[in-house]
Amino acid sequence: MRKLIKTGVQPSLRCCYPLCGRKSYAASVQSTRRYLHYGQPTTPVRMNRQEYSLLKIPHQQRRAYTFDVSQLPLTQDDITISNCSELPDRVYPRYESVSNSKLKRLIWPTISSTCPSNSGPVGGLGLATSSLRNVFVMKKPYNHEVTVAMNKFIKHLATTYPHLNIILTEKVVEEILDNKIQKSQNDSRGATEKKPITLFTGSFDEIVDKADLLVTLGGDGTILKSTSLFAGNLVPPVLSFSLGTLGFLLPYDFSNFKDAFAKVYSSNAKVLQRSRLECHILKKPQGSNTGKGTIAPDPSETITYSKMDDGTCTAKVHAMNDIILHRGSTPHLATLDVYVDGQFLTRATGDGLVISSPTGSTAYSLSAGGSIVHPLVKCILLTPICPRSLSFRPLIVPSTSHIKIKIQRRNNKFKDPCSKNGKNPVDEKQKAAESAAVLANQVSFARLSIDGSSHVSNLAIDDEIHIVNEIGTIFIPGSNMPDYIISGAKGGSTNMEKQILRKLQGGTAYGGITSGTIIENEHKGIHCVARSENDWTSGINELLGFNSRFKETRERVNLDLEDDDL
Repeated sequence: MRKLIKTGVQPSLRCCYPLCGRKSYAASVQSTRRYLHYGQPTTPVRMNRQEYSLLKIPHQQRRAYTFDVSQLPLTQDDITISNCSELPDRVYPRYESVSNSKLKRLIWPTISSTCPSNSGPVGGLGLATSSLRNVFVMKKPYNHEVTVAMNKFIKHLATTYPHLNIILTEKVVEEILDNKIQKSQNDSRGATEKKPITLFTGSFDEIVDKADLLVTLGGDGTILKSTSLFAGNLVPPVLSFSLGTLGFLLPYDFSNFKDAFAKVYSSNAKVLQRSRLECHILKKPQGSNTGKGTIAPDPSETITYSKMDDGTCTAKVHAMNDIILHRGSTPHLATLDVYVDGQFLTRATGDGLVISSPTGSTAYSLSAGGSIVHPLVKCILLTPICPRSLSFRPLIVPSTSHIKIKIQRRNNKFKDPCSKNGKNPVDEKQKAAESAAVLANQVSFARLSIDGSSHVSNLAIDDEIHIVNEIGTIFIPGSNMPDYIISGAKGGSTNMEKQILRKLQGGTAYGGITSGTIIENEHKGIHCVARSENDWTSGINELLGFNSRFKETRERVNLDLEDDDL
């Protein structure tokens, strides 16, 4: 018989349920101080309805404070929240090649030549020449260990680099304010005096235009989520700390965050340039005369499309890891026509296809049988997912390739229902009915996924995706690349392209970027701060467990009580 016994007074409520044998699962609720534990049969403790309901509410939904951007600026205890739209514009660093090194050096422009009026007071370490001002901190959501690490990092920046502006997402600000309110309500001691801290927040579009440096606290998923916010913009340099489940892309342990940030701030850090894939999506009008089926709207659709004059919907997204076309939940195999530089390659029939960058070669592509590729190798990987034909093997093509994939019918032998056995055509009603029946048996859909779940979309027959490397492709006549892809760069269809166009017309420096450097694709891709030359080799060893046991060796964050909140 399962019993709950009262064992004392503690700062949290833990209700434990046996899973197997003596093992149990503890669910913590911060709003009460009673401690319950599963033990030997004895007199049970009854919980009231309110206490029991708290156990069923996810942590992210138990909010004592609801944040609204329209309330800015606002102050809670010693924390002031302001809108990031008030911050100076984004500053772009330079990336210089280093002799006898695979990495590049990260160099921030000097304050005197860039923005002397908006630099603010300079303090800490005597590093007065760095123009780094706006630091965007992205954390793994609803994780106490990561929250403690973020608090440590923010307090260090506020103390050592008081002129820096710390930018957080609205959800993180809401989490901070909620923790402050709950602690003030539960703490019977008087409030201790702390140094005031100013944080900035806003919409994703506002943050992207202001962030000079991106700092991620979490795992590889946090990096993918953070970089996906810069889909139409240049990605700032990324400084990542390993605090998640999987940390292959994360060179730094959080225990070294002070030294790591000091190197970045003083322009002594080196970065590894990882390429991104650029995916152009073309959705043909539904119900057209080409036999295209009608696809139901998907509530999980996260891609915004623009409609052209002919009714075609277009969109452009970027992927750090991979672009996946798969059959989704449908029982039928996906049929995909693959073209490379305008030349038909193969018709892939199977569960799907993975098009990955070298960075994504250790993700889904690896699980599907693809090769592991170093991030500095300039290439694009095509890996089939459970293909029907055993002859279709994973491919590696040059990074300059233009890959086109078109959704096709499952059955090539399309019988025209307009005639029966060569006789006179049937009437229009019967023709329409038989056409619908034939198409219903032939229509196949494919689900498009960018970097796992950053962007998803459903594609139908005749829809196309065009994939090129962000750093550039070689346009070959006859490759059937859509006109809007070619003309888009000339008109500046995205924020990134508008920045390039504006700098070309002006010809002046913009936060370290000149027209000469940006045209050479120096700032495209994702520049990840590296710890050493061989981070990738040691990371592969840890990821695949070469000559080692599958055991977690990462040092955990020291959860000091004084760092539990800001």
